[in-house]
Amino acid sequence: MLNEIEKGQLAIDTVQCFTTGDGSLSRFPGLIKRVIAERVWERRLHHGRLIELPNLRALITEKPIRGWGQDPKKIEAVIRDDASALALYREAMKQQGRETTSV
Repeated sequence: MLNEIEKGQLAIDTVQCFTTGDGSLSRFPGLIKRVIAERVWERRLHHGRLIELPNLRALITEKPIRGWGQDPKKIEAVIRDDASALALYREAMKQQGRETTSV
């Protein structure tokens, strides 16, 4: 289990992998699986700020720095060839969490 600092770094690494498009997209399905397994959206530190979100959808769609500011359909398109990542992603996107809070 990652701590809040490590979760923050994983979130940053994952969205940077997605947005840079420099050939590192092949790493993205593995990163998104880890984001889901660690439930990174629930509680992470970003530049010393604690961020808590209710679900994966909020992490993906909320504007930075709370989220990634991305279109969920684009994320799905990148992972579509990885069956396990796609299944985990679709399941996580259905889940509803607790209310959004930020400290």
